[in-house]
This record gives sequence, C-alpha cells and structure tokens, in this order.
Amino acid sequence: MSDFIVDNLTKTVGEKTVFQKISFIIHDFDRIGLIGINGTGKTTLLDVLSGVSGYDGDSSPFSVKNDFKIGYLTQEPDFDDERTVLDTVLSSNLKEMKLIHDYELLLSNYDSSQQTRLEKVMSEMDALNAWEIESQVKTVLSKLGIEDLTIKVGTLSGGLRRRIQLAQVLLGDHDLLLLDEPTNHLDIHTIEWLATFLKNSKKTVLFITHDRYFLDSVSTRIFELERSGLIEYQGNYQNYVRLKSEQEERDAALLHKKQQLYKQELTWMRRQPQARATKQQARINRFHELKSDLSDTTLGNTLEMNFETSRIGKK
Repeated sequence: MSDFIVDNLTKTVGEKTVFQKISFIIHDFDRIGLIGINGTGKTTLLDVLSGVSGYDGDSSPFSVKNDFKIGYLTQEPDFDDERTVLDTVLSSNLKEMKLIHDYELLLSNYDSSQQTRLEKVMSEMDALNAWEIESQVKTVLSKLGIEDLTIKVGTLSGGLRRRIQLAQVLLGDHDLLLLDEPTNHLDIHTIEWLATFLKNSKKTVLFITHDRYFLDSVSTRIFELERSGLIEYQGNYQNYVRLKSEQEERDAALLHKKQQLYKQELTWMRRQPQARATKQQARINRFHELKSDLSDTTLGNTLEMNFETSRIGKK
C-alpha cells in the first residue's frame, strides 16, 4: 500500500476547463467523499483517476507505485453479457479468488464424478487460508441480493447489473476504490450494510454520493470541487458544513474590508489628476488590482449562493 499523489492535474473538455492544476494526496485507508454542484466534474475526476479519460499535458500528474490497482464503480456497468454472474463477480486474477470461483462452480454443478476435483480445490484453499475470503464473498453476494450465480449478466435488470458491479469492485484486490453513486439501486438496509462494510474493511475509497447520511457515516475527509479547483476538509459531512460556514464568515469579513477600502480608494481616484502626485502610481496600480479582485470575488459569491441548495441531495 502507498499514497496516491496527484500534482497539478488539469482537465479540459471542449472549451471548458473542468479542473485546473488541482493537487491532493489519498492516503491508505482514507474514505473521501467527493462533492460539488452538478457540472463541476466529479465523475470526470473519477474517470481521469481511473484511466478511463485522459488529462491535459504530456507529463503525468500522478505519483504512485507501479502495481497500484484501482477498482472503479461506474454509473453504467460494462459487462460481457455472455458471462455468468459467477464469472463476472469473481474475475480477479488473485489465486484465492480463482479457487473460490472453481469451488462455487463445482458446487453449483456437482455430481459424484467431480468429487476428486472438489477435494483438490478445497485442499488448495486450505493451504492458502482462502476460506475467510470465501466467507466474505458469500456475505457480499448475500447482502447485495445476488443469489443465482449461473445466470448470464445480459439477462439481468439494470439495477441488478449495478449490484453485480458493486460486488465485483468490493471483492477485487484493489489499492483504491472509486465509487460513483454506490447507493443507487440499494434499499436502506443494504446501504447501511455497505457503509459498515467500507468502514470495517479498511479499504481506501474515493466516492461520489447524493446520500448525505451515507456521506456523513462513511467519509473521513471531504473533497469539494468548486470553480475548477479542489478544496479539502477534514472529517465527515457535518464537519465540512461547520468548516465551510466558518470559512464563509471569514471570507465575508475580508470582502467587507476590501469593499470599504475600495470606496476609500475610489474617492481618491476621482480627484483631479493634479491632486494625485505622480509618485502615487503604485497606489493606482493597487486600486486596479483591488477592483479586479472584488469583481472576481463578487462573481464567485453570486454563483455559490445560486447553487448552494443543490450541493447535496435533491431538496
């Protein structure tokens, strides 16, 4: 295990800069909630981190070990429809998972002629202590309501296909899980189980969700995408709300000071030129910088106020 380091990541789609020179570090066992108003690029960021989508520039913004593995729960699963549920869920190259796959397959199609093969597989599982993993596989499949492992995934509904993809990601041998709306198509009891599973399994997770309670329960850090940048907050969603409010109060106080200074300097600028000595050129330059800064700040505050209520949840 190692840190996943992102340094100066930029992504442009068409003429829009989705995020610009953002930097952050994902540590082992972090559970990070990724939030932001619609259109800020949350899914795009997961696409870039997973390698599904590219990034701007020639040099890689990522610093990570060579064999770092990422599991990605997308909003639209991409499966081979001819494969069975068993083949899809237990598709990891991990030897233990291959043995569990063979074990489950032999059990589902058991007859006496396969007894020798079954005993060999069980013996290999004993040698690798794979029974604990097998128990976890059974638990995950059961909790997600996946029962028939022999059916082809192409015959399943969209909701069940998403559950199968979730099981595949949770059971994979990954260093980092990227989860895009993991609670979709899950009932409240399954969502509660998933939250507990992620907290107890010591997995490193970066996830998007509109379920505020899930976000509050699972997250240890919050990443907020805003105006092409990324801001980090420590703690869960409640901590984020408190820290965000405190920051907005500080920003408001600073903005008020700048506005008062601007009024003062504007009065000075409106005087006749002879009332301003040429040696005050530095002060004139600072006035124009202050005017530009206030213009940008006011625009940012307006956008924030207009979209604040759509940040989390549908209400």
